[in-house]
Amino acid sequence: MKKSKFPLFRLGAKAFASRLNAKGFYTLGVAIGLSGGLLVYWAMVRDVVQDPTVVAQADNCISQLQAANTFFKAAAAQDSNNGIDPNKDELNLSDPNVVNVTQCEDALTQLTGVAAAQSLKSGATRRSGDLSSYPLLQNLVNTTLLGYGAASCSLTARAGIANYPYYYPVTATIPNQGGQTPIVGISWSNPSFSSPPTDSGSTYCAGGSLSGSTWTEPCSVDAASSKPLVGQVNTIAFAAAFPVVAGLNAAGGCDNGFQPGSLDPTTGAYSSSPASICVLIPSHKNCSVTHNQMCNQDSDCPGGETCSYAQQCVANVQGALQNNPYLNMLPELDRDSLGYNPVLNYCVETCTGTASFTWQTVQVKAFDVNPSSIDMGSTDPITFHWTISDAQSASISPDPGIGTITSRYPTGTDDSSASVSPPTQTTTYTFLALGVDGVSTDFATATLVVKQPSPVTVAITSPTPNEQVLDTGVTVTGLVVPPPAVAGTLEVQILVNGSYLSNVAVDTNGNFSVTTALLNTISLSDITLEGTAVVTLNACGPVQEPITVIATPTNGSMNGIVARVIAVAAPATTLGSASVTVEHVVSLLDFQYQWAGICPGDPVGPISTPLGGVILRANQPPEPVGSVNCGYTNNPAPVNCGGSADAAVISLSTSVGQVNAPQYWDVNVPACCGTDTTLPCTP
Repeated sequence: MKKSKFPLFRLGAKAFASRLNAKGFYTLGVAIGLSGGLLVYWAMVRDVVQDPTVVAQADNCISQLQAANTFFKAAAAQDSNNGIDPNKDELNLSDPNVVNVTQCEDALTQLTGVAAAQSLKSGATRRSGDLSSYPLLQNLVNTTLLGYGAASCSLTARAGIANYPYYYPVTATIPNQGGQTPIVGISWSNPSFSSPPTDSGSTYCAGGSLSGSTWTEPCSVDAASSKPLVGQVNTIAFAAAFPVVAGLNAAGGCDNGFQPGSLDPTTGAYSSSPASICVLIPSHKNCSVTHNQMCNQDSDCPGGETCSYAQQCVANVQGALQNNPYLNMLPELDRDSLGYNPVLNYCVETCTGTASFTWQTVQVKAFDVNPSSIDMGSTDPITFHWTISDAQSASISPDPGIGTITSRYPTGTDDSSASVSPPTQTTTYTFLALGVDGVSTDFATATLVVKQPSPVTVAITSPTPNEQVLDTGVTVTGLVVPPPAVAGTLEVQILVNGSYLSNVAVDTNGNFSVTTALLNTISLSDITLEGTAVVTLNACGPVQEPITVIATPTNGSMNGIVARVIAVAAPATTLGSASVTVEHVVSLLDFQYQWAGICPGDPVGPISTPLGGVILRANQPPEPVGSVNCGYTNNPAPVNCGGSADAAVISLSTSVGQVNAPQYWDVNVPACCGTDTTLPCTP
């Protein structure tokens, strides 16, 4: 059916006289009861009014109402099959069937106005007998049976918190029963109670008031009484009894088992005076199916029927309408809810409802972290979400940076969330909630997984294996596969001969480059020039004295370089590594010597021999670098050098510096042959 966008009117029989021209929307349940009730009214009008115009109007409405009632019942059955409550399925006023019901209702309202009702009372007769044997139309308007049935009340009660005071109302939504005030009763059951709990001398539920269709009763249980109730199921049962009443007839009396009197508005107790209304009070018992058959016990009834006062309630109402051919249009719901109240001792129409709940303490209904897993090194925020009920405060451990959580709704449900920075490793968080009683707790856990990077392959592209390096440091470059998705999350650590010396981040292409020192190198102090320390020159002719060099570093000059890849967030785990060995060497650049000029004829300036970068390795055999050349071919002999020494200062230039060493020559050359009078020291 088409849903309306407006509040619906819960219309009962008494509303006919008060609704007048008001327009609204019906539910299927209301429409069924209303159309059925109107059928009864129009049938009675057709029966007692002889005016041809009214009869024609009645026939037309009876036909339209029959069709509408059939349509509404079929729609209600379809709703029930689809899991829809017909009492909440609203019909638009423009629906043709609703229009017909509304028009017939308005026509009946006008027809049964005070003036019209008085005229009916004064002179009209019906075909089946005198009008005094039939309830007047105006009286029937007040009969709650002809309104929407009251078999079901909607009862709500808030769940209790153990160890905490319960101060909440129990409410029930009661169908409109023609404006009648119901007599309400409520009961409480709990396995742990020997009697209903009390709070400061008051019973759990006391009093109660009806406002419109909503009944409210305050309830309270102190903390001490609620303490042992954790997990206990509590059931509150509700019943509202509506008196079956009618107005006094023209003679000031009542018909068909109705008794004149009045009802106490609070207790519902019947009193024979003052006689302001008619109350349906059964005088004897009737059988359950053949309602008009009186009985004293079940065996007096045929076919296993039951015998009770309740049946006379049904029989009396049906007896009032026994000559009405449209009696079968009365909603079955009304018949089912009609009964006899032995305490009140009159007929009532009742609605009942129950509400059950479990006494509970603080609850952590939900706790999670989103996302539940992240890549190591991610800086994207993570979000914690929690749902707690009846909590005073809560905390998360280890604290992700949220601190103490104060519940926004201490005696209700708090659904909240908070976003923080992510952890660097997999963490299980415990959410602990403290109850409003300050004692009870509940907890839940959630785990955030920090995914470790997958193993990687590392390749060192420079230096090459066994490469000879002249510098005391080297630039290590390489490639990591696969590259990191986020720059800075992977790092290469450089170890030389097992010692960590430097590090560098891997870029998103997998490249890295870093300069590191070498630990085993050849220093200048490790280089030694070797040759004869004192050369004796005592004959004419050239002399060549060879000079060699050696390098003897204590630890040698080999360096093992390891490039180890780690995740910045978890440096203890090596994801991959590569190694290479390099050798530190020295380049020999130039050999030279220079005479001290002691002897006549010593050359002026150094005598130099370029070496072209000969490589000197550690602990290799002596490497020749040149020779010191001298000799005399003159005559006479260099008498001024005879018996004395000359000196050659030797220098070796290398990639690590210059090495100097003196060489002494003992010159004692006798007279030489020849006519050359110069005194060269011939190299």
